[in-house]
Amino acid sequence: RMEPAERATSTLINNLGILLKEQGDMDGAEALFREALEGRRETLGDWQLNMLSSIGNLGTLLYAKGDLDGAEALHREALEGFRETLGDRHPYTLASINNLGNLLHNKGDLDGAEAQGRPGRRGAYFEALEGRCIARRWRRGERRSATGTRARS
Repeated sequence: RMEPAERATSTLINNLGILLKEQGDMDGAEALFREALEGRRETLGDWQLNMLSSIGNLGTLLYAKGDLDGAEALHREALEGFRETLGDRHPYTLASINNLGNLLHNKGDLDGAEAQGRPGRRGAYFEALEGRCIARRWRRGERRSATGTRARS
């Protein structure tokens, strides 16, 4: 378990990495993302949401830098963790499906991209597009009832 000061420090390191990435300092951002991930992995363990977000952040950065193999490994790890922790329909899981699907598509692995959906489903892109709609409703506080009608929470 991470102490409050450690949690604040890892959050600041991660947020500084986001800022450096947005400013175009990819190498500086990578160093900070790796530091935040290492600290979170050591103190939080596997499948904790902040740790999974750090994995995704580093994967997205490596993708932007052109390290598609490194990014793929991290996106697969994040997706596995989000699926195990939050289930297949959570917006974070669906965003991870989208990230991995886009990466595989850009690597030319169209079959791999399509296969990222749940077994028996239509695949990564359908899941991700559907997930964006779910995420918007989720952010607005809308939920679907068991009958499929909208309900506000």
